[in-house]
Amino acid sequence: YDLAANMNKSLSRERVRQEIDWLILCGESEDRDPVVEDFGGYVPEQDIWTEEFISGATLAREMRRLARRPDDGELFAQQWPFMAWSALSAFVDFWDRTGRRCEIAELSPHDIVVPTHDYHRGSRIVSLSVRCDHQGILPMLRSFKEQFVNAIEDEYPKLKGLVGWDVVFSSVLEVLGEQDGLAAYELALEAGEGVGDDLRVAIQGYISAVRGRGFLPARLYFAGKRYRRWAHLNQEATLEARARTLMEFYDTYGLDRLAKSYPEVRLRFFRETVFRDSSRELIEGLDDLIRKVRAGEMRDAELAGAIADLRSRLKVSSDDDYFLARVPFGYLRPEDAVDFVSTDIGGEYQSEIVVTLDDLDGNAFRVRHALMPKEIERLHRLFLAAKLDVRFGPEHRYLVASPREDRRRRALSQEGRRRRLDARVFQPAARRRLQDGDHRLLPTGVLLRLRLQDRAPLRGAGQGTGRRAAGLQHKLTLHAPLDRRGKAMGQRRRSQ
Repeated sequence: YDLAANMNKSLSRERVRQEIDWLILCGESEDRDPVVEDFGGYVPEQDIWTEEFISGATLAREMRRLARRPDDGELFAQQWPFMAWSALSAFVDFWDRTGRRCEIAELSPHDIVVPTHDYHRGSRIVSLSVRCDHQGILPMLRSFKEQFVNAIEDEYPKLKGLVGWDVVFSSVLEVLGEQDGLAAYELALEAGEGVGDDLRVAIQGYISAVRGRGFLPARLYFAGKRYRRWAHLNQEATLEARARTLMEFYDTYGLDRLAKSYPEVRLRFFRETVFRDSSRELIEGLDDLIRKVRAGEMRDAELAGAIADLRSRLKVSSDDDYFLARVPFGYLRPEDAVDFVSTDIGGEYQSEIVVTLDDLDGNAFRVRHALMPKEIERLHRLFLAAKLDVRFGPEHRYLVASPREDRRRRALSQEGRRRRLDARVFQPAARRRLQDGDHRLLPTGVLLRLRLQDRAPLRGAGQGTGRRAAGLQHKLTLHAPLDRRGKAMGQRRRSQ
């Protein structure tokens, strides 16, 4: 850990304490990254305080390095929107941590360190010494554009116009969040802060766009942009290569960490990448699903069924089919086979996704929701044979695992959101279908974990094993969603 020691020569004791307070306030907290160097300690006898030494290059130095590259400014132009977004977000973060009372007065690229890659995080303001009182969010935004963005683009003409008002506006939502950021903008417009018509019109258009489609956080925006660059350079890539690259970017940019604040992040990432040039009908359908997920009208467990229904109403290409099945199931490998099935048995039209997996013997089996009454009846008999008092209702949904030729079926029931149904399964023919350690999400959003409990053959009934059948004993754990009324669909039960 590198330290920097600061010796006071001219500041008063009160000013030194104030500087230390700012360092502590803007340092790392439980849910926020530091916006300045971490404070170390203060030695009053020598009037010295220590802080973390930031070894990265300042934005000004990094831009000079990029400008000298022999690629005619291509990388420079690609990096500039990210660097501007990161720097402005750091300035907004400081303003927010001061209770929205103070701003950085001199917005200089010499006084901030930003990441050099768009999948990194952690901008740091080098100096907090020059501050000013906050005069309103719209004047602050104008200073961002004129004193920071325009000043840098005037120095580097090749960057002219690459960072518009949308990046400036997004830097505020990046820190405050979508709802709080839009509320702050709307409040400022109602208050009639003294700004020009150009800014007012631009921010009104931005608010309308975000309300309609949702906010794209920086990580999601630049992950999608990077994938599109890759796809442009690799237009002959196979579906498997595209899926593998898509998931690598999803992991590299840490998009899973956005899901708490932006539950639609995975669906939106697919929408902005592999479905960006799809048919208008499919894009409109995906946008509708994104809206429902954002509004909390659709739970994760319902997404697979909604996508299957959307696909059944449209005529989609084989490429779109391949990626549609992978939107709700992050566990699927690029080479896994996935199909769609539909039926109107029972007077109700149903669409489902069928996933084909391999057991340890290399035999293929399929997993899907149960669609036929005889599958439910077979499942019920399995539970009764295991002495499990499970009552099925019309609101329940079921999972079926079957050999590829569909001659024999193994059915499993969903029960309760984040609840468990522990059952003992003794079907010797099925015991190698689902193996310990797979831990992969099945097409219902159910987490299926089959753990081998006893590797020795069990004795038959009457030999000290009770009702255990011959073969290997397995323990089955299911996690499933609530029913449509938001109530648990059963109770936790375990066989004797």
